[in-house]
Amino acid sequence: MAYLIYTTVPDIDTARRIAGEMIEKRLAACANILPAHESIYWWEGAVQNETEHVLVFKTSAEKLEALEKAFITAHPYDVPCFVALPIEKGHNPFLMWIKSQLA
Repeated sequence: MAYLIYTTVPDIDTARRIAGEMIEKRLAACANILPAHESIYWWEGAVQNETEHVLVFKTSAEKLEALEKAFITAHPYDVPCFVALPIEKGHNPFLMWIKSQLA
């Protein structure tokens, strides 16, 4: 099974660094960096308003745990966002490509 991973990072440099590291380690077949967006959330008892970037990774079930561990270690936040969404259906050649990139 393949997974899409939704994550956020504080800036473009962090996004590029973490994405490159996860790809080089073959923990993800692909990483998409989405443009800056505004995040509003509760943190330490107050509403925060920050600019972040979204990273979307494509990975396999076999690499999921290692990707999560490496991502959390590389991330500057105390509590980084890391959400794994199983891909239940997709274009089979693309799903096979993900698997082949992680071998």
